[in-house]
Amino acid sequence: MKIRIASVAIVVFCLFSSAMVYSQAKGPRKEQRKFMAGLELSSEQQKQITDIRSANQADFVEWKSQMRVLKAELQALQVKDKVSQSAINGKINQITGLQGRMMKQKAATHQKIRSLLKPEQRAAFDKHFIEKGARGMGCKEGLCGKRGRGRRGYGRNR
Repeated sequence: MKIRIASVAIVVFCLFSSAMVYSQAKGPRKEQRKFMAGLELSSEQQKQITDIRSANQADFVEWKSQMRVLKAELQALQVKDKVSQSAINGKINQITGLQGRMMKQKAATHQKIRSLLKPEQRAAFDKHFIEKGARGMGCKEGLCGKRGRGRRGYGRNR
């Protein structure tokens, strides 16, 4: 009973906290704005890119909220007195399915934006993506760097 109440409290907290965080979001990060300004986009390109990003924003807010809930539920399942491995595996499958949808949407958005750019802009955009793009695909700021994925920097490129 205590675990059930705790898991419900975690879910409610996650929903409210994610709503608060996303309601305070004010657009792209400073680094991204600086980079996009360096591409010298026309006003038409800027409008089209803004429209593409705005169309995806609602989906990502919802998906990230769902992700927090699913992870909280997974945590609750893992600390239950009677652990059900099939329930844990089912929750993991839900999480990875949602991660897959998010990655596919990010890739589609990237390609839509890329298609709007002139060849020289596209070259700079691609270079930036190769150098900095991993952060948007699961790495946290400053943790991936040149050493690969992982919190302590131990990776393939050591």
